[in-house]
Amino acid sequence: MKLTPAHRRRQVLLGGRCTDRVVGRYTLACLTDAGPAKPEVCGPGHVTAVRRLIFDSLSPLQVRQKAEIARRIAQATSSAESL
Repeated sequence: MKLTPAHRRRQVLLGGRCTDRVVGRYTLACLTDAGPAKPEVCGPGHVTAVRRLIFDSLSPLQVRQKAEIARRIAQATSSAESL
């Protein structure tokens, strides 16, 4: 039996599927607790580059603002999907 990419992700416990809490008919890709740590293990150079190119150039206030902007965009898009 050939495993699909989704089966492989679940096998290594990186992610799976979960139901959208806002719109129950949607299925989302979700990370397990181990999932977010995987990029650092697989691609430490990538994580280092993102930190250097994006976060090192921002002040702590700008990092907080970036997080708030991302949160608001996520809220707006999830609200728009439920219309």
